[in-house]
Amino acid sequence: LQKNSVNLNKLSKMYVRENLPFTDWDQVNIPEYATFAGLPGLIKDLTGTWYCRMVSSPDQGMVEEWWKTDTSLDKWRAMKLPGNDQIFEVLDNPKKYKNKKAEHSTWFKRNVNVAQDELQQNEDIFLYWFSISHAGVHSGKNKEFHHVYINGKKAGEIGQWGALEIKDMLKVGLNEVSLKLISPVWNGRIFLSNEK
Repeated sequence: LQKNSVNLNKLSKMYVRENLPFTDWDQVNIPEYATFAGLPGLIKDLTGTWYCRMVSSPDQGMVEEWWKTDTSLDKWRAMKLPGNDQIFEVLDNPKKYKNKKAEHSTWFKRNVNVAQDELQQNEDIFLYWFSISHAGVHSGKNKEFHHVYINGKKAGEIGQWGALEIKDMLKVGLNEVSLKLISPVWNGRIFLSNEK
């Protein structure tokens, strides 16, 4: 949007928010046309079987180091998650979760096969993740972000959506992607792309 000379004032008018205009790009929900960012350079759609697990205490996934590749998946649930904008609710019992930001965190893991030619033919490889979470989670005094790990190492953090350059973290063969989602809801696509 910014590359196409769309500023926050213009965007506020597009969203009919003249009375409450955007003051920061992090406040902007993903418009439909922005969800196609990265698709022209699509390398691999990550639709498929993911393993998911909700935390039972705010720091459980971090303390137990769920991003590591040797994490046991015995207590994780297998789910087919999309590469489109369908919404998947992971919560099994919403009443037992009180702290929406911390205790609703859900972790996801899956292995992705990367071919040698995919690594050789692409100068850059980005992981695009449209988590489409609520903007309020990522702003203010207690802001939090979603975490992305590749093969047990942190690739970075994103807000409502983002793209992280991960080529140097990938290897030929199976690669493990681990995600810490600050939400019980999966609401967006995820894929690998060579588009900056």
